Amino acid sequence: MNFRTYDHMSSVLAKKLSLIPRDVDLIVGIPRSGLIPANILALHLNLPLTDLDGLIAGRMLGKGRTRTHAKQKATVGDCRKVLVIDDSLRTGTTIATAKQKIEEANISQEIVYAAVYVDLDVDVDVSDLVDIYFDICPVPRMFEWNFMHHKTLKRACIEIDGVLCENPTARENDNGSNYLEFLENAKPLFIPSFPVGCLVTSRLEKYRPQTERWLEKQGIKYGELLMLDLPDSPTQEALKCHAHFKSKIYRQTKSKIFIESKLKQALEIAKYSNKPVICTETRRLVYPNGRNFAEINYRQKQITLNLKRLKRKLRPLKQNMSRLLQKK
Repeated sequence: MNFRTYDHMSSVLAKKLSLIPRDVDLIVGIPRSGLIPANILALHLNLPLTDLDGLIAGRMLGKGRTRTHAKQKATVGDCRKVLVIDDSLRTGTTIATAKQKIEEANISQEIVYAAVYVDLDVDVDVSDLVDIYFDICPVPRMFEWNFMHHKTLKRACIEIDGVLCENPTARENDNGSNYLEFLENAKPLFIPSFPVGCLVTSRLEKYRPQTERWLEKQGIKYGELLMLDLPDSPTQEALKCHAHFKSKIYRQTKSKIFIESKLKQALEIAKYSNKPVICTETRRLVYPNGRNFAEINYRQKQITLNLKRLKRKLRPLKQNMSRLLQKK
C-alpha cells in the first residue's frame, strides 16, 4: 500500500515548480481533491485561483491581502494560459470529463493539464491525458485526504476509538456510568463513506450492545465487529494484549490495511502482522520493516518524556544538595 500525505504533496509541488510554464496566468482545481494542489500552487506562484465551474463561468475565487503584481490578471477573460490540475490520475476518467466540459464551453485560453500523482503501470497513456505530472505513486494507494472514503475500506481493519470517534477522557474512562455514557454518545471523528470490512477494537465484548447502537446511529456499515473477550478492564490492562489481538485479526482477515489511532499500537501491529498500518495520530503509514519515520518520531517523543521525568525526579535531590551546601 502506498500512502501520501498533505506534507508529501506540498513538498513535491514545491520542489518541482519549474515544471509549470511561467506564462500560466490562472490555476484551476478539479473539485474536490484537485483544489488541494491548486491552492498550494496558486499560493507558491502568487496566481489567481478558481475551480472548474469557475473557469467555465468566468469567475475567479476571492483572495486576501497578498500583494498583486503587474502580470497578474484581473479576470478569467484576461488570462491566456490556464493550468488545470487534479490530485491524481489512474484511469483518466476525471481528467477526460474535465476536458470535455472545457471543450463544450468553448474556452478560448490555452489549457495545460496536470496531475500530482500518476501510476505509469496502467492501461492508459498518461502523456495523452496530462501535460505535466509531479510524482509517480503506483496503486494500491491511499491519500491522507481520502483514506476514510476509499473503496479499499471493504478490505480494511479499523479501530473505533480515536478513529471513528474521540477517545474517552480520563473521567469518561472510569469503567462505570461515565464510560457507559461515553459509549452511547461518543463524538464522531472520521465517518467512512464505504462499508468497512472489519472493526477491531480494544473495547471489551460486554460493551457490544452500546457499541453497535452507536455505530448504527452514525450510519456506519461494516462486515464484522471484533472486540476483546476479557472479563474486565483490570485483566485487559494487565495482559496488555491490544496490539497482539489486533494484529492477529489483521493477519487472519487478509485485510489490505489497518487504521489505528495510537502510534505505539500502530508500530506494534505493523511489527506483529508484518503489514502496513495507517496511524491517525501522526497521519503517516507505519511500515513493518526497518526504523521508519513514525518509529523514529515515537522514539524521540519517548526520549523527551523520559528526560522530563528524570528532571522531575532529580529536582528534590538538587534542592537537598543546595541546602547542604548552604549549611556548610
